[in-house]
Amino acid sequence: MKQTKKKKTSKKIFLARKVNVQVLVALLALVLFAGLVFAFSSEHHPAATKKIIPKSSGNTAKKPLSPKPQPKVEPQNFLPYAGIRVPILMFHHIRDPKPIKDAIGRNLSVSPEKFKADLAWLNAHNYQAINIDDLPAIFSGKLRVTKKPVVITFDDGYEDNFIEAFPDLVAAGMIGNFNIITGAIGNPGYMTAGQLKAMERAGMEFGSHTVSHLDLATLTPVRQTEELMGSKTSLANLLGKEISSLCYPSGEYNALTIAIAKQCGYRLATTTKFGYADAKSSALELPRVRMTESSNFNSLFQK
Repeated sequence: MKQTKKKKTSKKIFLARKVNVQVLVALLALVLFAGLVFAFSSEHHPAATKKIIPKSSGNTAKKPLSPKPQPKVEPQNFLPYAGIRVPILMFHHIRDPKPIKDAIGRNLSVSPEKFKADLAWLNAHNYQAINIDDLPAIFSGKLRVTKKPVVITFDDGYEDNFIEAFPDLVAAGMIGNFNIITGAIGNPGYMTAGQLKAMERAGMEFGSHTVSHLDLATLTPVRQTEELMGSKTSLANLLGKEISSLCYPSGEYNALTIAIAKQCGYRLATTTKFGYADAKSSALELPRVRMTESSNFNSLFQK
């Protein structure tokens, strides 16, 4: 009897242990399955990110990034536009004046050597040649300049301007403003249309000097209009650009000439009156500085 009870008790213990093992195996399987599901979900879920721990070679702290050095901006030493005076130089022939017999032709001539020296002086004294059309913007302060402005004009359109003056201007980095008698283009001693175009492509500037170089003050309103408008139109057609400046032939003009020049669309005009252009100058009566073989900038620019 006792053995039977003992066998029953042992069988119960064995069954209980068997159940416990099965439960334990089931739990382990469940944990393993849950782990696999979590790993698969972390690997393929779009929002999952892998955290990468960088290797450390010690206890050194990471140095902060230094800002990139910015390029140094040099200050521009602009000239004060209030009260600025601009010399407008007046040249004619660039040729040796010594062989010229007539006094007028000799006085209108500056030798190539003197012209080169004049350009060198201007560069050495911080002058920069500008287009005459820039004067209003400079006087109003809309155009600021770092060098002293100067305008270099040539009257009539002589061929020696192309042969002598043009190469020297280019070499010196200067702009020349050439006032052309359009009726004389291509005549002996004057520049050709091809030469004018070549100079324009190289950066030279051009103004009108009328069609026939007549004394405008003695002409009728109709004839003045023909001279002023005719030259402006033909020069613009030749060079493919607007012509906005005028030079009065021999400096002769009157109040009617100024009124007609405005109607023709001229914005600036130069005379033969001595002086320096400034904000108070009349735009259609700008003074100039006549240049001769004996001209001296040191004395001229002190006046």
